Amino acid sequence: VTLPDTLTLTAVVGDDGIPGPTTPRNRPDTDDDPDAAARRAAAIARRARVQSPNNQAVVDARVARTTGLAITWTHYRGPGAITFDPMSISVEGGRGGEATTTVSFAEPGTHILRGYADDSIHTTPIDVTVTVQ
Repeated sequence: VTLPDTLTLTAVVGDDGIPGPTTPRNRPDTDDDPDAAARRAAAIARRARVQSPNNQAVVDARVARTTGLAITWTHYRGPGAITFDPMSISVEGGRGGEATTTVSFAEPGTHILRGYADDSIHTTPIDVTVTVQ
């Protein structure tokens, strides 16, 4: 890649379908269950801890949890900053397919990009080495 050009990455991923996409749960009406609001607030607080900025830099599990399968890209090694657009991509249908992102580089050099395929249970990494001039 030659600056200021961008790189388009397409990851082809597959999955066994377990656990699969989430489905909406029936929530008890708060009028019938006075503890429902407290349980929802506690669940939101747990998700906020799971989705802290430190965790999002590695794998955005929210994407995989919603669709069943996703890929998240990180800048593993190399000079300067890199931007992924988008950083986390859900795979349509959640069973396998392609996920494409555009990568912008701030500095030339050898960069190692790491992709994580995630189905909310298992995470598989792959490294891609890119030379930017």
